[in-house]
Amino acid sequence: MQYGEVLDINGVKLSLHPAGHIIGSAQIRLEYKGYVSVVSGDYKIQDDGLSTPFEVVKCNEFVTESTFGLPIYNWLEVLI
Repeated sequence: MQYGEVLDINGVKLSLHPAGHIIGSAQIRLEYKGYVSVVSGDYKIQDDGLSTPFEVVKCNEFVTESTFGLPIYNWLEVLI
């Protein structure tokens, strides 16, 4: 399945979108009756030049894991 390709399963539209984490990583977009949920494991918003860059997907609900989501982690923005 290619990024952006839509698969309809019993009225639920499923598509994959780049997560930018590693080569081939994807977010899963699910739409049912106009309500959109996006599920992602790890993702990276900085373009590393190797993986397909992260795509912002408009949604009603975003579900993700958060290994480094605690406030003790402080990520500095890298300016290139």
